[in-house]
Amino acid sequence: MDAASILEQNPPPDITGYPLAPILWVGEIIDTICFPFRCDDTWRSYLPHSWSEQGGPLSYSIGSISKHFPSLLTISQHTTAQQSTKGTEGSIFQNLYYYAFHTSSTALGDLTTPTAFLTALLLVLIIREIKSVLLPKLHSMGRKLGKQAQGEEWVKNNEDRIIKFGEYVIRLIYHSSISFYGVCYFYNKPWWDYKNGGTVHLFYNYPHHEIESGMAWYYLIQSAYNMEAFISLMELSLTIQFDINHGIFKLFKSTTMEATATTTTTADTESTNFHNKNKNKTIFSSSLLPFTVSWRESVRGDFSEMAIHHVVTNLLVFGSSFMRFTRIGSMVFLVHDLSDIPVDMSKLANFLKMKQTTTYCFVLMCVVWLYTRLYILPFVIYRSILYESYLLIVDEWTSLYFIGYRYFFHILVCALIVLHSFWFFLLLKIGYGMLTKNQIHDYTEHKSGEKCQIDDKSKKATKENSQAQQNEKKQE
Repeated sequence: MDAASILEQNPPPDITGYPLAPILWVGEIIDTICFPFRCDDTWRSYLPHSWSEQGGPLSYSIGSISKHFPSLLTISQHTTAQQSTKGTEGSIFQNLYYYAFHTSSTALGDLTTPTAFLTALLLVLIIREIKSVLLPKLHSMGRKLGKQAQGEEWVKNNEDRIIKFGEYVIRLIYHSSISFYGVCYFYNKPWWDYKNGGTVHLFYNYPHHEIESGMAWYYLIQSAYNMEAFISLMELSLTIQFDINHGIFKLFKSTTMEATATTTTTADTESTNFHNKNKNKTIFSSSLLPFTVSWRESVRGDFSEMAIHHVVTNLLVFGSSFMRFTRIGSMVFLVHDLSDIPVDMSKLANFLKMKQTTTYCFVLMCVVWLYTRLYILPFVIYRSILYESYLLIVDEWTSLYFIGYRYFFHILVCALIVLHSFWFFLLLKIGYGMLTKNQIHDYTEHKSGEKCQIDDKSKKATKENSQAQQNEKKQE
């Protein structure tokens, strides 16, 4: 059945009789506050009759979302079912294997369940362990390639870019692999098939969508990668330095009064030096706290935008998983991953000073970015969220659910589109520099000018070397 037929048979329902979303939110907040005191069912009786009677603004309650969804199979339920079906008890590993990779709609399909969340955390640790093994080797490779492409002096002055080289190699491997899996797994799914309904299948027959094991693991891996990416962004951008001479640490020292007095004088001097040393790059510092948060040399120029992007992405990942919108989430994942491949390729080509390859990758990046993030995301996926999501309404509860929670996804997906538009503007600036000045200037790395900073470092080092050589000649 095509999209037109489905929409024609399911016209938008009339929900004007229900309260507006902010009023529903007020009721849900009060219910949540009253729940521990077991008054969530009685507080409405103290309101004016017109507000609490059937049909009144605060008479409606969305209540628990999960109880309205089909239950997900737990590992114990799966083991019991296997025993009753086969009549024999399989090994623990065999049961886990079939549960994880051959069973649909399990607890792994909801990231907010303990089973899925702990699995995601385990995957985060695995990703970080893999990176801890690969990054030193990639950094060594980056130094060798950087020396060949740009000289030994450049390598000495650009350790931060060598660190980023390793990160971008890993990003390229991940985005290529997960995109390949995504294309192979989703190519025949109905929500990608526009001849048979397309995006209407994101909401049609919701929430009774089967969560296949392939979808569950796709979400688990993506969530783990996004959590780890946020941690890596913080590590690359920020540094926390502790002042061991701060007063808080003195509380744990058992010394004599005389020693304490001497230490205090020294500590105050050292503490002052500590804060003065870091004040130029300091983000957060307080005399009441024993640490200072500062920028690293490897901080991204678009750190704020990337931090917002990661927060929004993780909220969407966990929110869509909890609310069983994994079909929508998988589409958003795929358009992001496909467009990230040429981004990583262009950054690596620029690092290696392969100008022609960098230009080709840059053009490919702009085309793919424009098609995936600025066409498919806003005009296919977001349009469906805005105009086709009413298909999930089948009764009073789904009406309240639709009214109460739609803005959560509207705002977050819109925030992604705004960020993508901002980054595309930066791409246009880079392209303008390539055309007019014949130089590639990555504004996502340093807003103040990565190329200028690098050139200044190199010139300064060259000038110092030349002065040293002149002094040696004079001495001779």
